[in-house]
Amino acid sequence: KFGRYLILPIFSFLAGGMNGFLGTGAGIVLVYLLSYLNRGKREIKDNFAMAVVLVLPMSAVSLYFYVKGGNVDYELIRISVLPAILGGILGAYLMDKIA
Repeated sequence: KFGRYLILPIFSFLAGGMNGFLGTGAGIVLVYLLSYLNRGKREIKDNFAMAVVLVLPMSAVSLYFYVKGGNVDYELIRISVLPAILGGILGAYLMDKIA
């Protein structure tokens, strides 16, 4: 149990760095980490949900720095944000039905 409280912050820090560097690909690391730590205790969809909860604040911080640095294409966001939201809703719905 002590290892869980040691390894989770370390990997969360690494995932945060990966999120800032690569985008929300950190969720992949978090899903595998949570699946390893929670094996036999939680369903896979719970690990996915927890990863999303962790990635959201990391993404908000990354977004702040990307906007501050002038690296955001607002026209692209305008065109793609609604389909991305709809895809997220569909993906979460399908995960709930499949897993």
